Amino acid sequence: MSDNANIGVFICECGDKIAGVLDVPVLVEYAHTLPDVTCAEQAGYWCLPDGIERMRALVAERQLDRVVIVGCAPRTHDALFRRALDGFTNPTLVSITNLRDLCARPHVNDSQAAMAKACDQIAMVIADLAAREAISPRVAHITPHAVVIGGGIAGMTAALAISEAGISVTLVERESELGGGAIETCGERSRTIAAIQMQNRYLSAEGQPAKAGLAMLLQRIHSPDIRVLTSTTLASVSGTIGQYRLALSNGDIVEAGAIIVATGAQSNFQSPTSNFQHTAFVLCDISPEQAQTCTHTCCLTAIRQATEIKRQLPDANAIVFFRELYTAGGAYDDLIWEARQAGVNFVRYPAGQMPQLARGEIVTHDELTGREVHMPCDQVIAVQPMLPQPDAAHLAEMLRLPIYSNGFIADTRVRLRPSDRIERGIYVCGAAHFPCDANRAIFQAYSAAARAVQHIQRSEIVNHAPFAKIDAIRCNGCGDCARVCPFAAITFEPRVSSRLAAIDSLLCTGCGNCVSACPVKAVQVPSATDEQIEAQVRAALGRQGDRETGRQRDGALAYLSTCLPVYLLFACEWSGYSAAEIAGTRGLTYPASARVIRVNCTGRLQPGLLLKALEMGAAGVMVLGCAPGVCHYEQGNERAAAVFEQANALGHLMGLDSRLALKWIPPDDGAVFVRAVQEFVDATRNT
Repeated sequence: MSDNANIGVFICECGDKIAGVLDVPVLVEYAHTLPDVTCAEQAGYWCLPDGIERMRALVAERQLDRVVIVGCAPRTHDALFRRALDGFTNPTLVSITNLRDLCARPHVNDSQAAMAKACDQIAMVIADLAAREAISPRVAHITPHAVVIGGGIAGMTAALAISEAGISVTLVERESELGGGAIETCGERSRTIAAIQMQNRYLSAEGQPAKAGLAMLLQRIHSPDIRVLTSTTLASVSGTIGQYRLALSNGDIVEAGAIIVATGAQSNFQSPTSNFQHTAFVLCDISPEQAQTCTHTCCLTAIRQATEIKRQLPDANAIVFFRELYTAGGAYDDLIWEARQAGVNFVRYPAGQMPQLARGEIVTHDELTGREVHMPCDQVIAVQPMLPQPDAAHLAEMLRLPIYSNGFIADTRVRLRPSDRIERGIYVCGAAHFPCDANRAIFQAYSAAARAVQHIQRSEIVNHAPFAKIDAIRCNGCGDCARVCPFAAITFEPRVSSRLAAIDSLLCTGCGNCVSACPVKAVQVPSATDEQIEAQVRAALGRQGDRETGRQRDGALAYLSTCLPVYLLFACEWSGYSAAEIAGTRGLTYPASARVIRVNCTGRLQPGLLLKALEMGAAGVMVLGCAPGVCHYEQGNERAAAVFEQANALGHLMGLDSRLALKWIPPDDGAVFVRAVQEFVDATRNT
């Protein structure tokens, strides 16, 4: 614990919700006996105005530098107390422990066990706070300029929208002229059926036909607030949130507060010609269960092209062979009716039996009519979705953006509380993000532009969230931390014999995945260091001697022998911890011997921490995390699973594996939490 900690403990009665179950004066007395505590008080409601004023007065009078509020949920009251005490003590040294929902409510029928748990819970939060390092907020100013990469329909629309908000823009296009895919389909040099039909269907933001709409965009894009650079690509990106520095292939350096990626995609669609009498469009065999992987562009393009063939050559034969038609509803459904009226035929082939051309004929079964179809065929168009640009992966790497498994660039949306989430100011729209038609590309461009404008108009960013720190002496530059960082917040700086990891304090969310991956313990998160977690474990287990002797003493120690053995639950604050609170609010009962240690993400845990908890006397150790695929830190739960497997393998060699457990807990289901804890305790008791 810190030699300089001066902690105040404020225990809330919360009406009868806490005081009706727990002996609050005894808890106050117990808090006074704990190291580093110089002030312990109780009140009916510390969150009310008079309670806050009294707390402020005590903090100032006793010169408290750390404050513990023992009451209700941190999720609902943490921001309230931090704001109230701002100016009196560092807000990051204010901590809340939920005595109401984790102790009083779930154990209302066992007051002695509830008191034992309450004593441990208070000791744990004090131990954690005493070992905590204060964190100062980081402030970054935002450069009032935006860069749009890609000069197609989406890129030009985004650039115009940003400029209309009064923000200057640099538009970077790799080709010698703007327009992107619209030029290919609407320009004079294109004469394929695909170009002709797209000329009729490709719409601009104002709903104009493509050729007129594109001409209007090209005219408006040359405005004083938009600098257009053609035959130019992005060479490198440096800087951090709000202050990006982009080096371009033409030698220019552009500083920007926001970046929009609108580089489009490659067409992978074979264009039919009008030289054939019989044309077959064969759509992919995709089931409704796989519909989430559908790009919703192939069906539309095939239907439009088939319709255009019939318009140009009414006597020609055009058939669309499909398994499912995904047109995304709305006006697109009208295309099917237009195609039918033009004479296009539709055949639904059986699942798993995609039609093939053999000896100039396609033979298949039509599930719509129940008949066999024999169709002469001159050309078969196997419909394929768009492909990402060849340099999409390289561009994503420069901008530190994730990519989907299909190679398109992901537009990251972080599911964190507002105070922890920092807008990066990098957005992806149009076909660079996912295959789409012009209407969707335009909609996404406006959305990205609106987010960019909002970001730049903030003028500055203030981040209070904890961030990881690197010990330069220990770091060996292995790169394991960067590989598991879900937000690309870790880069490397060269040094004489190796390289040194560097944390971008604005990008880092403090999840701690890098901590568990580091083989030399060179990285820690100040809000959840090994020292803090071990201090909580010691506080939960440290009085085992008093418990085991069962000595009857006055005050809090009289209760400690009533709750043996002790089980430790390392719970993700977004899932396991949330479910524990909900279990309490519902009054669901589970073993009072369970002690919850909240962590930002279970991916922060290490095998050594889990095994050390067992070594220190825990009867069992359980990890409660988010289900796969729903982690707030992208892949933190996958990291937690890997850590647990390592700990379990080591535990097996030591005969301890039966005392370790990992469970995925829904954040809104207290019953699942209760059942998981009860089953673990029961199973451990029987071993």
